[in-house]
Amino acid sequence: MNIDLRYKNLYWELAYAIQEYEKNGNIDFEEINDGVEELIDGAESCLEMINNRRKFNNKEFYKNLLKFAHINGWSDYDYQHILELAYNKKFPGKAVIMTTMHDITTKTEGHGRSFDYWDGEIGIDLKIYYSVDANINPNHVYSIFEIEQLLDENKIIIMYEEERKLGSENEEYNSEKYQEFETVEDEFFKVNGAYYLYTLKYIYNHIDKKKLLKLFKEHLQHITTEINSITDPKNSEFNTPKSSIIISEYHDEFKERGYARRLSKLNNIKL
Repeated sequence: MNIDLRYKNLYWELAYAIQEYEKNGNIDFEEINDGVEELIDGAESCLEMINNRRKFNNKEFYKNLLKFAHINGWSDYDYQHILELAYNKKFPGKAVIMTTMHDITTKTEGHGRSFDYWDGEIGIDLKIYYSVDANINPNHVYSIFEIEQLLDENKIIIMYEEERKLGSENEEYNSEKYQEFETVEDEFFKVNGAYYLYTLKYIYNHIDKKKLLKLFKEHLQHITTEINSITDPKNSEFNTPKSSIIISEYHDEFKERGYARRLSKLNNIKL
């Protein structure tokens, strides 16, 4: 599980304001203000999470986290531990198992006048996590009955399906017509998904104060860089007289809206 900051480039908001001013003389800082508010609010939310972590339940913690960061790079380790929270049992194993199920899919070849398509038969494999008592054999071809039995006993969780090309080794079995099984790949992050609340609990448990402090410092550094780019003419990529007017005007706007005071307060926090 990787946590990345939600970087915001205020260059485009400044470019829009300059364009509007050069085109019709209007000074419109709405887009810039929205971006600055989003950045500072994210830093303030992160600080609140650092100082009052226990105040937030899992949903509130995640909601505030999304104001300044996002999570990606989920691993098998993460999924396995979320499932263990949900079922209160260990799922230490992972595998892709072959099944006796076959299905028909449309295959294509070429393009333009040489384009062709036809229906072809494929095998179905399943990416699973399994418990210590599942006795999964990666060389075995599992029938529908065997899969249902493992599911009923909570010994496997099916993450997703994979297509298998037929005609290779290990194809000596009685094939069965495709039957759809419930997969859980989308159930971790979908609101009201089967494992969504457990995912939020896992996130809460794994983002401690140390990680939040690191995110806060990085986010504050990003804010400072972005603010300098739109309030200091020396740091701006715009060098026209009209752009200098806009940058100077926004420097005043930044102070009048209280952004300068809020940012100064954040920079003077002792953590």
